[in-house]
Amino acid sequence: MRLFSELAWALRQPLDLAGALLLRCLAACFTKDRNSGQYPWVIGGHRGRMHTDNAGELHDYILAQGSPAILWIANAPLAKTLAAQGIPVLVRASWRARLAIFRAPVIIYSHGEDDVDPYAIFWRKCLGLRVHLNHCMNHLKAGQFYRKDIESFGWFHRAFFRWTMVDFDLLPASSELEKHHFELSLPHHKERIVVGGGAHIDGFLRMRATVSDRSILWFPTFRDTPQEAKALDDVVTLVYSDLKLRAWLQREHRILYICRHINSAGLTTQGNSAEDSIQFCPPPTLLGHMAKAELFISDYSGLTADWLVFQRPAVFFAFDLDTYRQSRRFYIPYENFQYGPRPQTVGDLVNVLTQGTWLDMSPWAERRAQLYSSMFPSTEPNYCARTLQTIQNHLC
Repeated sequence: MRLFSELAWALRQPLDLAGALLLRCLAACFTKDRNSGQYPWVIGGHRGRMHTDNAGELHDYILAQGSPAILWIANAPLAKTLAAQGIPVLVRASWRARLAIFRAPVIIYSHGEDDVDPYAIFWRKCLGLRVHLNHCMNHLKAGQFYRKDIESFGWFHRAFFRWTMVDFDLLPASSELEKHHFELSLPHHKERIVVGGGAHIDGFLRMRATVSDRSILWFPTFRDTPQEAKALDDVVTLVYSDLKLRAWLQREHRILYICRHINSAGLTTQGNSAEDSIQFCPPPTLLGHMAKAELFISDYSGLTADWLVFQRPAVFFAFDLDTYRQSRRFYIPYENFQYGPRPQTVGDLVNVLTQGTWLDMSPWAERRAQLYSSMFPSTEPNYCARTLQTIQNHLC
């Protein structure tokens, strides 16, 4: 079934595909002066939808440095927003953007080449240095070739899957531990994975100084199947309507923010009220709420690693862990990654919150320290600088 979906992706919109392949044939006309220094780098993330994470943080850093010249590639709504801020931006899949991509000495993306263009996968041999940043740290849930169903693939499916998955010339990892995890998922590109990345960590290190407003943030990540997504929707509805939880939040003068993952469309159906003790927030506001939260609740999100920076309580609400394990692997066994209470049901979660057991971090102190030391080689906000230096070293 997955093979058919991958083939459908490759063959959809045949007219656009024909144009993309024609551009590939003409690419040499645009690239002869690529390394002359006169053309800007290009960068994008989240398939043009968002300006955040490693790509967004590195882009902001390069703009602040003033060099090298760089263009962000975004979908039309985001491009309009960034242009209004005076940020050089081109619309994803436009011909101006494609010309810039062919000329760019460096192409940077957070998820894959399609961050900058839907058909960039067909131009791999025609582009400059392709830098895959990954969107956040890679320490919990595994993907790519380190997955449970890969053993069932035949040789054709395995080869086709490898072609459709992320490809790059350079992948800068934030630490030796993350480098090892990337090598598990991308074994055919081991030699292209180096330590010297983690740009988005700078933002979290700066946010440590933000004073908590006693709010609670729950960020359930997306699920891979419709059945799992439906189960998550049901759990969110139960939490939202729990009267015991609402009474406690009002008594404690706290707000619980529920932020859906950008890939979990339809998760939030209830409307917000300014007076409501439980509120939904859109994905672009996630980091702002995270900086102010006293407690972070999640399940399998990579942000559970970043949250260690704040030295604040965490709750691991992985209510469907057994089901999740059937289709996903973890780099670190979930029980060894968990550094806070792990309620099993909505009732358990409500009890953990209302009884205040989440406030005591002492049972998890040793594990927190061990995880922190292995994931953050530096406690200073120098990750953007070293990411840029890593790219420039490989460009020479």
